[in-house]
Amino acid sequence: MEAPSPARGYTQDGVRILSINVSQPREVRDLGGRIVQTSIFKTPIRDSAVRVRATNVDGDRQSDLVKHGGPLRAVYMYPSEHYDFWQAELPDTDLPWGAFGENLTSEGLLEADVRVGDRLRIGTAELVVTRPRKPCFKLAIRLACRDIVPRFKSSGRSGFQIRLWRCARRRIGRWRASVMTSKSCTLMFVSRTSTNLPMRSMR
Repeated sequence: MEAPSPARGYTQDGVRILSINVSQPREVRDLGGRIVQTSIFKTPIRDSAVRVRATNVDGDRQSDLVKHGGPLRAVYMYPSEHYDFWQAELPDTDLPWGAFGENLTSEGLLEADVRVGDRLRIGTAELVVTRPRKPCFKLAIRLACRDIVPRFKSSGRSGFQIRLWRCARRRIGRWRASVMTSKSCTLMFVSRTSTNLPMRSMR
């Protein structure tokens, strides 16, 4: 791992991790009846903290490593504030924490607040926002809703992918997090970023 540069920016208070969610690959039927493998059925863990690694968090494993996972998409964070919106959109669907496939359900940090390149300090881990989430058809399986992917994209409620930057003991937990926000004008807010934005070098 490359040596990190000194942190720059300011700390945004009031950010919390409400739930840590993991899953293992399983075979399910999609809405057309085909058998597919997915890890989108996340469930909250009971432990208050978990170890985060270069490509995932302990207890979690991605199924399709072409579209999911890898160092740039090691962890997926989704704001809890969006759950009320989706519950109104999907009134007959149960939406526990982790329902959108996120590893971390957060509070106090929305897409309009965070830029690609921002660093998040959660527990002893420091992570970097790499991109908005681009959902695939498996979100439709999880929520049993055929048109959820275009609705999710157009809603602007993408959540964001993050990668491990540096750590002491690499542990994240249900506690307050801080956001070290880059002041560079070349980085775009997640809410204004195309899902196809090419990655910039993290310096």
